[in-house]
Amino acid sequence: MPNLLPLILIGYIISTLVQWAYWGLIFRKVITHRPLRGKAKETFPVSVIICAKNESANLRKYLPSILSQDYPNYEVVVVNDHSTDDSLDILSEMSAQYAHLRIIDLTDKNTAYVGKKMALSAGISHADHEWLLLTDADCQPASNQWIREMMKTATHPAKEIGLGYSPYIYHKGLLNAFVRYETLLTAIQYKSMALIKQPYMGVGRNLLYRKDLFYQAGGFESHLEVASGDDDLFISEVATGNNTFIVDTPDAVVYSEPKKTWSSWLAQKQRHLSTGKHYRPKIQILLGLFSITHFFHVFFLVLLLFFNFGTVVAIVGSVLRILIIVLMCTAFRKKFREVNDWYWLPILDILYPFYYMALTPYLISTKTTSWK
Repeated sequence: MPNLLPLILIGYIISTLVQWAYWGLIFRKVITHRPLRGKAKETFPVSVIICAKNESANLRKYLPSILSQDYPNYEVVVVNDHSTDDSLDILSEMSAQYAHLRIIDLTDKNTAYVGKKMALSAGISHADHEWLLLTDADCQPASNQWIREMMKTATHPAKEIGLGYSPYIYHKGLLNAFVRYETLLTAIQYKSMALIKQPYMGVGRNLLYRKDLFYQAGGFESHLEVASGDDDLFISEVATGNNTFIVDTPDAVVYSEPKKTWSSWLAQKQRHLSTGKHYRPKIQILLGLFSITHFFHVFFLVLLLFFNFGTVVAIVGSVLRILIIVLMCTAFRKKFREVNDWYWLPILDILYPFYYMALTPYLISTKTTSWK
């Protein structure tokens, strides 16, 4: 090992420089990007679509905030996806109060509509409007201006996709800190990549696109066998550098309930990570290079400190890098008025590459059919 220490130091320097390049040249773009100000002069009609499977508690808790948006022309289409709880009863009660709530009930007779993609396809087919705004039953908009802010996308004639932000609600504890950090890092990546005209994903908790774009792509047909991907794989297929818009105002944020146990969160991530192998090769290379250099930055740092070799370079390089990350993540969260538990970031930054490597097999082999 001592003979390899100079090579390890070189590897550390290279991986650190690559990390600095990602954070300083690409990811900073979403921090410095200036959102549109003021109200749009024209308001386009939009269909908000929610797929719900046994979500009675969340529908009762969160759906009223979506039905009470300050927007002149919208409908809310809720697809009751073979629920066995009292979701349908709750939706029926709400429909008596809110005329713009529409219910699509998929019962056991609807055997052709199995899985979230099929449920979402059913919702889209029943939507009255050209613009589709997607969210989930466990989501709550940050304000009653959510639809209005997301629909600023429609004021640009060439834009067909609006990428929103959907962080998880803050709770105390390591699991919540890790879930929120992973979501934050993912958002910084896909928003920044879209700003350099390399869009590759959105999140279905806060995503806008045109109905004709959906049908032109053949819906989810090209990746129907993958349980996840109704958001990222679809966007990866239809998004271009010119038709995608970043919506990054705080009123456009949609908060979501995080998983409360490590096992349930890991199960969720297994489904999500299974879609990565379907990204375009260029995106896989860009994301893979970031993850690999992150891992080797931490791995080589540990080796250099353990063998007391090049410690000054290792410490200075790592301190500068984590300082950049803390400052940029703080700026990102401040931009969206999100709770900023920055003190977790140094620890989470060290843990993250090992978590990613532990779940790497799911990038290759995972195949599930259930979305719940």
